[in-house]
Amino acid sequence: TKTVSKKSEYRIANNSINDFDLFFLKEENNGKNKVYSPLSIKYALAMLKEGASGNTKEQISSVVGDYKFKKYSNSKNLSLQNVLFVKNSYKQNINENYINLIKDKYNSNVFYDDFASASNINSWVSENTFKQINDLFLDSDINNKDFLLGNALAIDMEWVNKIQSENKEY
Repeated sequence: TKTVSKKSEYRIANNSINDFDLFFLKEENNGKNKVYSPLSIKYALAMLKEGASGNTKEQISSVVGDYKFKKYSNSKNLSLQNVLFVKNSYKQNINENYINLIKDKYNSNVFYDDFASASNINSWVSENTFKQINDLFLDSDINNKDFLLGNALAIDMEWVNKIQSENKEY
């Protein structure tokens, strides 16, 4: 029997802000201060789609829709990086065409790691967020994982219109 996949209600429609982008604002964060980047999630989904096939690819495609991905130029004020960490024991199982595709199309880094500690992943995150996000993962977060697909987005700019005065005492 053929499995029919259901279209996601959060389909990404073109490059404008839509329900997909706003969905993450209402997610429960278990009392933690978390910020989601819809752009980062779109990149991760697109990279997953490139390696998927069949029903999985169809389901991811139903979410990604016709979104057009841009290559951003990193600068002293903007860092947008994609990464795939793969467990060393799976190195021979990763399709080289997929590795080359995500490197070329999404400017992704690919690293092989033993996943014994989070230090390499945390170092990558820190380096690609202007050292603003440190120690994102605990060792226990990555134990028993085989791969990690991620995106780091950091913007370091002054606001044109400040929300509050810098001189105000609180």
